[in-house]
Amino acid sequence: MSFTDLFIKRPVFASVLSLVIVLFGAMSYFKLPLRQFPKIDATTVDITTNFPGASPDLMESQVTTPIENAIAGVEGLDYITSTSTQGTSDITANFKLGYNINAAVADIMSAVNSVRWQLPQEVNDPVITKLDPNSMPILFIGFSNPNMKAVQINDYLTRVIQPILSTLPGVGQVKIFGQLTYAMRLWLNPYEMSARDLTLDDVMNAMQQNNLQAPTGPIKNQWQQYNTSIASDLTSEQQFNNLVIKQKNGSLLRVNDIGYAELGTQEPIARGFVNGQPANVIGIITRTDSNPLDVATIVKNKLQELQAQLPQGMKAQVVWDNSIFISDSIKEVKRTIFEAIVCVILIIFLFLGSFRTILIPLVTIPLSVIGVCSLVYLMGYSLNTMTFLAFVLAIGMVVDDAIVVSENIHRHITLGKHRFEAALIGAREIRFAVIAMTLTLAAVYLPIIFTEGLTGALFKEFAFTLAATVIISGFIALTLSPMMCSKVLPEQGKETKLEHWISYYTDKIAVFYENVLQWVLKVRPLIIGLVIVILGSCYYLYVSIPEELAPQEDMGGLLTIMTAPSAANLKYTTKYALEVNKIYQTVPSGIFRIMIAGIPNGVNSALAFLTL
Repeated sequence: MSFTDLFIKRPVFASVLSLVIVLFGAMSYFKLPLRQFPKIDATTVDITTNFPGASPDLMESQVTTPIENAIAGVEGLDYITSTSTQGTSDITANFKLGYNINAAVADIMSAVNSVRWQLPQEVNDPVITKLDPNSMPILFIGFSNPNMKAVQINDYLTRVIQPILSTLPGVGQVKIFGQLTYAMRLWLNPYEMSARDLTLDDVMNAMQQNNLQAPTGPIKNQWQQYNTSIASDLTSEQQFNNLVIKQKNGSLLRVNDIGYAELGTQEPIARGFVNGQPANVIGIITRTDSNPLDVATIVKNKLQELQAQLPQGMKAQVVWDNSIFISDSIKEVKRTIFEAIVCVILIIFLFLGSFRTILIPLVTIPLSVIGVCSLVYLMGYSLNTMTFLAFVLAIGMVVDDAIVVSENIHRHITLGKHRFEAALIGAREIRFAVIAMTLTLAAVYLPIIFTEGLTGALFKEFAFTLAATVIISGFIALTLSPMMCSKVLPEQGKETKLEHWISYYTDKIAVFYENVLQWVLKVRPLIIGLVIVILGSCYYLYVSIPEELAPQEDMGGLLTIMTAPSAANLKYTTKYALEVNKIYQTVPSGIFRIMIAGIPNGVNSALAFLTL
């Protein structure tokens, strides 16, 4: 007795198995995260060191180089990139794909601590952080208000908008580009300081001694307790201006004798512009396990609710929405899946000619495609362009096993056997052939899983999804398909006119093919010569085709990356980066022009986006 007999004789059991597969697959489908590309587990660690006032050359020689030399021998390190700018050293350590991020951070921290004594004493402690290459903002939101200063807008975003958006489901980080923070600025005249024999250390010491907050504790009596506080800190421009720095010859030297205090902002490290006008830009970064389309929808709905609460004159606009491109890409792939299913159905129908017969391979498509989602979920993968591409390719493959089984069973029916008996005999004959076909197809794609590097990270989910789908289709072909053949296939002598017409023309095609094959066998030298020419031309065609990791896609926008001279400050970078805005303005299909000076590599770099 063959194992296929069990499913033919127990049709309910075979049906339940298939229902279980599709049920678990459907449940997993709605739990799978949706993203544009597979998640790349790239281990990247950033080391930022600040040395206020130091030149880029000094940062390079005294800070960047010693740290680079220290971390160069860390295990698993792939390559290092660094940038030294005015007062800042930024080093990015890129580890091999899949390397444990916690182990990488621990090794980097140990290496940096080992050379901390070599760095100048005035250098701030290096800040070591993990970088997620998948955490690119999916939304950019611009906030502007002609009635408010940039620092006031920024203060409102920091206190109100950022906390609200950060608590939304799926939001991992809300990043304010060009963040401005209130600060008391002291503008000192060096000539006045020299005339009064004062130094910066004198000013700093006076600030530390006279501007402080200290706990004073409570006052208690027999029945009550009072909290006390001392107003020992400075809170206004006037108080800072009247601050005594030094007593000399019976007179008091104050801040207003050598300069003045002004309530301003900390030195900005970035500035944002929308359509050429100053604006504060917020970037929405999703969590790695969240659906970017759902997050974008939630954030945009929340923005509509917040519009009524914004200060008078403030305007919030989504100036860049990457979820639109992701949504369009997924819709296009789903449409391709539907088209592939229609084409497969038509081809099968043209060769079988029976609606009842095509039902057997047809049910294999949803069972295999939906059922494989449970395995994708168990592997921790996601629904993305690559897995949907696997679905598209699998649609033409998953029907093969079912067609082979049904054709062999149909052959026994034409020989006069009852369809139940034909199903038993036909399934027994073909079972090992189906297993061999399934494993062969899976073996073609499965080795891609073991490919290393970026290519392996991108195509690993594709290969697994395609191989798993084919294996599930083989299982269905040996369980559900024989059972359906015993119930659905027409008995001998019940051939319809359409089936008879298709059989007639299929026989004529077979005769034509036989005649062509006989002619080919007579002219073997000519055919062998053609094969050699084709194989030879393949090499030249292969080397002439351009190579790239992924095809270029139209995301509905332009991106410009700008780098100014290393000594340029933010004002210089902003001035010349705004020239790109003038160029963008000439594009007739442009909607939003976004420019952020000060990112991604310090005050001498800028990014500009044009939304089309």
